[in-house]
Amino acid sequence: METKEDYNMEEVQKSDDSDEEYLNYPSIISRKDQNTEQMKDIERKYFNILKDINSDSKRLGELLIQENTLIKDTCSCLTKILAHLNLAVILPRIPAPSFREYRQVILNSQGHLITVKKDDFVESKLLERYPVETILLVVWAVIPRIKEIVNTYTRQVSTRLDLFERIDEELKHVKESFEAYEGGSDMGVKDSIRENAREAIIRKK
Repeated sequence: METKEDYNMEEVQKSDDSDEEYLNYPSIISRKDQNTEQMKDIERKYFNILKDINSDSKRLGELLIQENTLIKDTCSCLTKILAHLNLAVILPRIPAPSFREYRQVILNSQGHLITVKKDDFVESKLLERYPVETILLVVWAVIPRIKEIVNTYTRQVSTRLDLFERIDEELKHVKESFEAYEGGSDMGVKDSIRENAREAIIRKK
């Protein structure tokens, strides 16, 4: 049965075989029977690889700068949303090796990721200071929870709004009734209404 180590060695061997002409180049140049054309061809291919590495490295640097900026912006926006809602989100279990040792993971309203290990050791630091893979996993997990909570808040506010609208409507009717009555009454009747209201409040106390 082939083990993982054997498989990895086979992969390395294949890689070595494919690059054999480059690896053998130092010994080729020391030969007396040098093949000039072969040497030039190897050099050309080799330095093309170096040029590609240089080009890819520049592109990689640009991408890393862009990624770093986006991570900071994302974490900042997420923190502002959580702060506005005064919300800390307990994340569901994240199926990733880096989270296996944690018993609980919380993202609080200040943008700190709080991790509780199985031995109850607690660590807290800003989300953006974690490795990018961890940040992506946390953001991916927290967005659905924010959606649920915002939907819940929306329903609660909608219910309160409906209640206040009904109360406001009825109070307007009461106010209009008093205004209509006072509009056709003399000052003595108005004073009597106010006095009776005060006496009722005193008796209530």
